[in-house]
Amino acid sequence: MALRFLADSAGLKRVDPMAHTAFMAHVAARGIDLTRAPLDVDRALWMAPDDYTATQQIAVTARAADVQVVQYASLRHPEHRPCVALFGPERFA
Repeated sequence: MALRFLADSAGLKRVDPMAHTAFMAHVAARGIDLTRAPLDVDRALWMAPDDYTATQQIAVTARAADVQVVQYASLRHPEHRPCVALFGPERFA
């Protein structure tokens, strides 16, 4: 199944397989964790597979509050393992 942003791209007929790199790193930053109370009360909104409105608003609000990293549960991982959005590479420790 194609990702929505790819599926919605005009003229895109297919996406060839490509390698991705996953890594683990220490981060020194001011952050929020969407997997814990009280922020997890809106989990259904930011876990929506086809509506990015809530996640985009979280990013706008986080940046305005000088939040540099957001931890969230992966929507696509079967066990919803944690992921992070890091707002700038200078935060790698």
